[in-house]
Amino acid sequence: VPFKGDENAALEKVETPHCASIEDLTKFLNVPAESTAKCVFFDFEGKLITVVVPGNLDVSEIKLHNLLKAKELYPAEDSLIKACGMVPGFASPINSHDTRIIVDEAIADSFDLVTGANEEGFHFKHCNPKRDFPKFEVADIAEASEVCKCPCCGELLTETRGIEMGNIFKLGTKFSESMGAKFLTAEKTTAPAIMGCYGIGVGRLMASVVENSHDDFGPIWPKSIAPFQVEIVPIGKEAELVELAEKFEKELEAAGIDVLVDDRDERPGVKFKDADLWGSPVRIAIGKKGLANGEVEWKFRNEKEFSMVKVEDVVKKAKEYFEK
Repeated sequence: VPFKGDENAALEKVETPHCASIEDLTKFLNVPAESTAKCVFFDFEGKLITVVVPGNLDVSEIKLHNLLKAKELYPAEDSLIKACGMVPGFASPINSHDTRIIVDEAIADSFDLVTGANEEGFHFKHCNPKRDFPKFEVADIAEASEVCKCPCCGELLTETRGIEMGNIFKLGTKFSESMGAKFLTAEKTTAPAIMGCYGIGVGRLMASVVENSHDDFGPIWPKSIAPFQVEIVPIGKEAELVELAEKFEKELEAAGIDVLVDDRDERPGVKFKDADLWGSPVRIAIGKKGLANGEVEWKFRNEKEFSMVKVEDVVKKAKEYFEK
C-alpha cells in the first residue's frame, strides 16, 4: 500500500547518526517502517541494479530474477555502489548515476518518504520518488508478507506453511524451435509451439496428507486414499478367530474395500500400536470375549474409543461407511 503524507513538502536533509538499518532509522525518527524507502543492491553482469522497496518489506529475488531474466545475480559490493554515487547504509537513488533503478509499485505511488541522503549519517525526509529520483522502472518487486493486504478483499494476508505437491514448468519455445515443432497460425504463417509440462509427485502427495492428518501415534488416512481401508486384527490364533477374519476379508474385498489382515503372532498391544501407525480408517479387532457375545470391536482411526458391533452387521456397516 503506498504511503501518503505531505505531497508538496520539500526535501529536508536530517542528521541520523548510527542509523544504517531501517530499524534504527525508524526508532530514531519515530516514523513507521512503511514510510521509508529501502535500497537493495545487486550486481547483474557487472552492472549495478538498485531496487527500492518499502522499509517494512523485502525484495523478492524470484521476482527480480524473472524481471531481469537473470541466470546469475549477486549482492553488490560496496565499491560498485559507491562508484554509482551512493553510500551503503545511507543510500537512495537521489543524485545516483550509472545504475538501473527498479522501484516497487508501492514506492512509486508514495510520497513524503524517508530515504538515504548518500552521505554518512544523514537521510532525507519528505522524499517524493516521482519528483526526486532519476528515471526509474516500476515493478511488483517486493516480497509479500503479513503486512500486505489482499488486492481483492482488502484483508491482511496470512502466512502458513505448505508443501509442494506438484510443479509446472513454462518451457516457452526453447524446445519446439530446436525440434521444428511449428503450427499454422490464423494469419497463415508458421510459429513454434509454446510448450509446458507439469508433474505431480505421489510421494509428496502422501507426505502432504500425513502432515495434515495425523496424531501422536501415526497417520490418519482419509478413507478415499487409504492404502488399506480396513484392518482386521485377530486377537489370538484360535481357529474361530482366524476363520472369521478370513470371512470378513473375502466379503469386504468383494464389496470393493481394501483390507489388511494382521495375522502375525504378536501381542494385541503390538498389533494395535502398529494399526495406529499404518493409519487405516477402520480397525476391526476379533477377540474371544467379544465373539462369545457375537460381537467384534469396531474402531475408527480418528477416534479414541471403540464400539462393539454384531458380527452379522460388520460388512454392512463398512459398506455404508465407505460409500458415503
